[in-house]
Amino acid sequence: MYKGMVSKLRNHTGEFGTTDAIIVSDDMLYCSGYDLDNGLGYINVRHLPQEQYLTTINDNDTSRITCLACTKTRKGAIRFITGGMELKVWEKVPPGYETSSEDAEIILSQYNPKYAGTPTNSDMDSDLSDSDSEVIDPRLRSHRRPSSDSEKAGGWLSWCSVI
Repeated sequence: MYKGMVSKLRNHTGEFGTTDAIIVSDDMLYCSGYDLDNGLGYINVRHLPQEQYLTTINDNDTSRITCLACTKTRKGAIRFITGGMELKVWEKVPPGYETSSEDAEIILSQYNPKYAGTPTNSDMDSDLSDSDSEVIDPRLRSHRRPSSDSEKAGGWLSWCSVI
């Protein structure tokens, strides 16, 4: 028998929401979220292995995101493709970037300190579970360090172009 850590992460600010898609790329965790009260979809960005919340990508015009893909451009920029009611391409751009496409829109990501906290009805401690099928490296245990300092988020606060 092996033991592993299961961490609960806050992915919604309201009482009701869904998480339909997640993806890990390099040391980043990207989770779709859907606010049932407002009918808006968004992407929360976390740094692994600490699971530290960095920012939320939200254009206030996206419905539920049911699938998510991530790749890097030739220049090394991160590009997302989200699907649901709309199919959108999101690309991280440098600060001050001017879009050349009339269909593209520059949006800023937002830091929401509520995502950095412990989920409602959850303990700070992770649940232990036994598994016969996989080995979990004990060095990868979560050590949460919530941060409200936007500088720790690096370039995540000026985020992307929606094409």
